[in-house]
Amino acid sequence: MTVDFFINVPTEIATEKFRIPLPALDTDQVYFFKGGNKQVVIIRYSEILKQQLKLDPLTHQAYFVAYALGTYLECPLQVIEGKYLKESCSSARYDFAGRPVDSDNFTSLRVPVYNFCPDYSCINLRL
Repeated sequence: MTVDFFINVPTEIATEKFRIPLPALDTDQVYFFKGGNKQVVIIRYSEILKQQLKLDPLTHQAYFVAYALGTYLECPLQVIEGKYLKESCSSARYDFAGRPVDSDNFTSLRVPVYNFCPDYSCINLRL
């Protein structure tokens, strides 16, 4: 049995559409982008980071995209220790795959409906 740890926003709820231009994204760096009144976090994985996170190469792309809000108290995320995303108003932490790390929160980061432009110069979001 396979369980996906991401929660997708149903398309009937996702109503706003945004195209955000992207710079060339370095691997293993965390980027925050704003679309309308929502913010997303994007991480481009290196092969080494994929292995460290124990990601399945068949089901995980080269990029991680999620809303830039924690799922515990829904506060903005910040990067700590160069390897975690932390909710700014609580101790909830997430690894760079959006999975909760050692806290009372057991909910992974939420993933918007999105797709990249063919050359990865932009991302199309439905928020």
